[in-house]
Amino acid sequence: MRALVIDDEQVVRELFGMLLRRNGYEVLLAGDGATGLSLLKENLPMDVVLVDWTMPEMNGLAFLSAVRSDPALAKTPVLLVTGDGNPAQLDQARGAGADGVLVKPVTQRILMEKIRTLGTGIDSW
Repeated sequence: MRALVIDDEQVVRELFGMLLRRNGYEVLLAGDGATGLSLLKENLPMDVVLVDWTMPEMNGLAFLSAVRSDPALAKTPVLLVTGDGNPAQLDQARGAGADGVLVKPVTQRILMEKIRTLGTGIDSW
């Protein structure tokens, strides 16, 4: 199992990486959306991508748009990570094609439950 974590905050990136590794994932880390997009293209297939919503340059929504518009990447499961779980933002993420949203703070249990629902037909929202 393989995961890509994209977050401009190193501590958050490494925390998600550690949680995923504990659960058997091979993890790649990126500090910005453009680097994450390059890593994704070079390392297909990827079982899940966690991408921070708020980053400079290419934010999570821009990353998601780039993934969904590329036929080679479009089916990659993407979870947006945010510190703001307001309903309008959740609707925006769903409309943009996110497979789910993780609202910080995120526990290992919540992270793994959300990932387990991907591709099962269970609504992860």
